[in-house]
Amino acid sequence: DEKHPLLLGHLPNWHKPVDAIVFTGGVASCIYENECTQRQYDDIGERLAKMLLQQEQLQSFLWLRPEETARATVTGAGTQTTEISGATIQVDAHVLPLKNVPVFNCHIDTSTDFNTTVKTAVERADDLFSIQDNRSPFALYFSELPYLSFQDVHALCQAILQHLATRCSKDIPIIIVIQSDYAKIIGQTIQAINATVPIICIDQIKVETGDYIDIGEVLPSGVVPVVVKTLAFHSK
Repeated sequence: DEKHPLLLGHLPNWHKPVDAIVFTGGVASCIYENECTQRQYDDIGERLAKMLLQQEQLQSFLWLRPEETARATVTGAGTQTTEISGATIQVDAHVLPLKNVPVFNCHIDTSTDFNTTVKTAVERADDLFSIQDNRSPFALYFSELPYLSFQDVHALCQAILQHLATRCSKDIPIIIVIQSDYAKIIGQTIQAINATVPIICIDQIKVETGDYIDIGEVLPSGVVPVVVKTLAFHSK
């Protein structure tokens, strides 16, 4: 259907001669190796491969099998940047490094209390990142914190602990990422309220919901390197 092409960008120019056809990714495994026999990937790859094999017009071309058929993954279709956190942070070094931690943006609305805001963000993050009943760890990101008084900081930290502390262990910390310079005070306040919960609280990092981050070990300067991985698209 020309109105709904399965392409990103412009339609190809078929006026130029095509010498051969090569497939790659998961579809290539279905075509060349017949791996997709039980719908284990839960996508259209198997059906697409079968339709390509049955398409008579394509049979007039030479079909070649490449030496390498790189598997298509959503993490391969993105960008990766390395940043350095702020120096005034609070981290439990024994839980570092952390890899492939998904991020969820918790937007603070001054018209809503902190407890409701954090509770809603945690529930939505669970819906997005958890697999069945298995809750996956994630980083709660505060992108636009307003001015916080000491009472505000205490209330926010209590809300974070109420909704995240029960899912932590000695190896899985509460992970907080903040764009503005609040990491030290929020991290220290969380530890003052509950010293048994490991905490990673870093700032001066800009991410978005759906990004994944790697957090490296603490450097001699007191900062941590953060690799931000942004996907170009999301797969369901």
